[in-house]
Amino acid sequence: MARQEPMDISPKEYEQYVKDWFDGLGYKLNSYSSTLNNKVIANDGKYEIDIDITYEALGATFHVLVECKRHSSNIKRELVQVLHQKIKSVGAHKGILCSTSDFQKGALEYARIHGIACMRIVDGRTTVMTRDDNSKGVSQEYCELMGIPKVCGYIKELVGNSIQRSIVDKTHLEYIEKILEP
Repeated sequence: MARQEPMDISPKEYEQYVKDWFDGLGYKLNSYSSTLNNKVIANDGKYEIDIDITYEALGATFHVLVECKRHSSNIKRELVQVLHQKIKSVGAHKGILCSTSDFQKGALEYARIHGIACMRIVDGRTTVMTRDDNSKGVSQEYCELMGIPKVCGYIKELVGNSIQRSIVDKTHLEYIEKILEP
């Protein structure tokens, strides 16, 4: 499997794109807040959470932890396990692992069992199909002209033995809304 070229954005920009997608749904909630790089103190230590979200729905307050990873290799089960432990330690209700690399099947299996959402974040140019497989892709200028976002994502779920992908960008937030449902 070929490695994907890294996205041409900084780690801070990457986290901000993801945060903005979640914030784009906040107006629908009675109460919503999100914080980048929040330090949370739990009984077993202090954790830095990439995006820490709190919102109210159905008369209750929900806490969601979002971790953003920029790895060159596929996400292994162990990284999903670390997020699961953080969720338990801080008393959060949900966890979402975002990554610029793909997820190994074992990571997706563990995520499904423990209710953790997995989202692959990609350069928007990769969503454009060209007739020439050897091309370097389309330019960012072309994407801007065509309304293709600089960054987009895929919610990835293991359904049976198949991996289901649902696209996410600033105009397609319905799948993020689905994973935030209590």
